Amino acid sequence: MKEVSTSLKGTPMLGFLGTFSVNFAIPDYWGIGKSVSRGFGTVKR
Repeated sequence: MKEVSTSLKGTPMLGFLGTFSVNFAIPDYWGIGKSVSRGFGTVKR
């Protein structure tokens, strides 16, 4: 995993980039978690 700095509604936050594997196909740009509409929790290959 890699830590990245980001902000949400002007508040600085710490995010991360990482990898995981599953036994089924997940579509690119699938959103997982909170604030998906703001681009957080985006999954892509």
